[in-house]
Amino acid sequence: MAKDKVFHGGLPKYRVISSILRNRIESGQYGSGQKLPTEDEFLKEFDVSKITIRHALSELTDEGLIERFSGRGTFVSEHFSLRKKYVVANILDILRIQQASDIKTLTIEKVKITEVRIANQVMEFFNLSGDDSIVRLKRVVWRDKMPNAYHENYISIDFARHITKKNIYQKKSIIGLLSEKANLTVGKGEMYFEAVSLDGNMAPLLNSQALDPAINVKVFFSSDSNQPIEIANYFIKADNFRYKVNMDLSQFGLIKGTENNK
Repeated sequence: MAKDKVFHGGLPKYRVISSILRNRIESGQYGSGQKLPTEDEFLKEFDVSKITIRHALSELTDEGLIERFSGRGTFVSEHFSLRKKYVVANILDILRIQQASDIKTLTIEKVKITEVRIANQVMEFFNLSGDDSIVRLKRVVWRDKMPNAYHENYISIDFARHITKKNIYQKKSIIGLLSEKANLTVGKGEMYFEAVSLDGNMAPLLNSQALDPAINVKVFFSSDSNQPIEIANYFIKADNFRYKVNMDLSQFGLIKGTENNK
């Protein structure tokens, strides 16, 4: 098989390479106005044919991310600016980000649990069987006029009755709406992070390619009486995400003046 016909996960090699270079630009590894490596350097790095490299660079040129000049080389566009990243330290940060963003609702529908992306976790959390139904809300979060995240919210049918069609077009989080409408008090939330790849259904919604990196954030909300309320399943483009942890190093005896260092 010719080098320019190599596939990775069902994608042409040039598309994988353009995705890698796009992420380098959007993450700041290649800055605005910076000269990129030469085609020969990319050939050595990716071990592909020259036509594959040129095809990948053409995609980025069409997107306005890079500019190519005969005799000078290839440069990151000076008009390109780094996107603001989600800075997340806890569950409240996730909710605040949503309220400060533009929300585009795709669908709200009742589906069989076996039809949802995280069926086992939905069944376990809501204590339901695969034959039961759940309400699923799909939305895309936009920031700086660009799609940044894809949200799936899973709510029991009983709680979903409190949410109107008008509500789902508001910027409020689902857990915030349910707290108001159903008079619920949220008692606990568990948040999990996982590095994933965008699938062929999500990628177009985020102006991305299939297999591009993303951060999957799952949040499980329960009431103060430990009643399951909602699962929020977020997919955030990796180049738009940053996780922040404040550390108290004195607890580990790593700061002068602590008991362990006396």
